Amino acid sequence: MTLVLFFGCLFVTFGPALALFFLFIANNNQLIILTIGGSFFWLLSILVASLWWFIIPPLRTTFAFVIPFSVLFQELGRYAFYRLFDWGFSASTRPPPPPPSSSLFFKKNSKPQPPPNNSD
Repeated sequence: MTLVLFFGCLFVTFGPALALFFLFIANNNQLIILTIGGSFFWLLSILVASLWWFIIPPLRTTFAFVIPFSVLFQELGRYAFYRLFDWGFSASTRPPPPPPSSSLFFKKNSKPQPPPNNSD
């Protein structure tokens, strides 16, 4: 019975998130990278917020100061991820450099040579 309860709770908990992932996100590689990167930056912001809470002892008892700082760290992490993603996306969509000059391959003011005549 505990195994049935375990899988029931597992599917109820992760079912909606997995359904959204497989229906909308898994079809696009860029969305997968965006989802994993956003999750990583969210975890970093929670880590910074918990370190802030641990370092300053008066914050441990007053949640009125803990919550605004946590929200601030999450928004800073979101902005940092946006800047990183925008920088990477603009670098990947930048037009390629122009090809080398044609003067490297052809002489200037030269006319194309006609093909040789093989009338033997």
